[in-house]
Amino acid sequence: MRFFIFKNKVKLICPVHFVILLLNKNRFSCPKQRPRFQNTEPRKTERKEITAVYFYAILNGLIQLSLPLGVQAIIGFVMGASMRASLIVLIALVVTGVLIAGILQINQMKIIEKIQQKLFVRYSFAFATHIPKLDLKKNDKFYLPELVNRFFDIPILQKSLSKILLDIPTASIQIVFGLALLAFYHPAFIFFGIFLITLLWLIIRYSGNRGLQTSLDESTYKYKVAGWLEESARVIKSIKLAKSNDLHLQKTDEEVTGYLHARNSHFKILLLQYHVLVLFKTVITAAMLIVGTILLVNQQLNIGQFIAAEIIILLVLNSVEKLIMNLGTVYDTLTSIEKISSLTDKPAEENGTVQLALLTKVYR
Repeated sequence: MRFFIFKNKVKLICPVHFVILLLNKNRFSCPKQRPRFQNTEPRKTERKEITAVYFYAILNGLIQLSLPLGVQAIIGFVMGASMRASLIVLIALVVTGVLIAGILQINQMKIIEKIQQKLFVRYSFAFATHIPKLDLKKNDKFYLPELVNRFFDIPILQKSLSKILLDIPTASIQIVFGLALLAFYHPAFIFFGIFLITLLWLIIRYSGNRGLQTSLDESTYKYKVAGWLEESARVIKSIKLAKSNDLHLQKTDEEVTGYLHARNSHFKILLLQYHVLVLFKTVITAAMLIVGTILLVNQQLNIGQFIAAEIIILLVLNSVEKLIMNLGTVYDTLTSIEKISSLTDKPAEENGTVQLALLTKVYR
């Protein structure tokens, strides 16, 4: 699946749209590692499939939010000591909604599987087509067999993209509709929505660039380790002859140390995001319980509305947790695209014609 970035302009049809808008500021600490993400716009066929994923995500989000409304209505019937046939119908509708939500999720998985297969086929042929056309003079400083190892980022891209397409759209829809639904219960919940959106923006805005950069560094050292082990296997006879020399171990230790340093730097960013998430969930849970209880005591909410509002808040918090926990997956996706592009974007030979001037030679 091809995406998106051209200088400071983002052109994207993907569930990470809001993340890319904040990540693509071209303010990376190491200019040598600035990602390119070129030639990555989705094709029309994939646009249709991704649109279908969005459609299922919207329906899934709406149906899942119908659960607290159904619970509210059921509690209203029970509190009114009304055990009419409509109550049975209501319970059946809630159960049916859960079943339909599951079916929609299965359909999403089928579409995502098709996208994954297309990704593998497309990039496999892209590598096979581009490698023979590489300009050997311009790419002389690169060791091509090692560079081809970037092919193994395709499975990483497949797995990470499936999580992004499955989790992030559904979570985003649930947050939007959940906050809108809470606003109908009481205006006090509007402040909860404003605080939530602001916090999400701050997390992505101030940790996104650094998280992506450390992910790129981690991937670079990963391929350095793999490249050196590959080279060791190539010259295995020389290593066997020099048993007293531990140069291969020293080089491995150097590259592995670099990888661990990059990985720890990346994990610190993820850990910061998780710490903020835990603190946010704790504060919001306490605040919403207090606010909901006060509104219930003051009879601004009935017991059914109170329970429904708390269920919606829990759904929204779980969706926020999905978004933040999947930021690492977003970094992996962007890093995989960058690494794959490191070969497919290499200069190719230019095809053309050479015109020779007509020469006339006279022999005497």
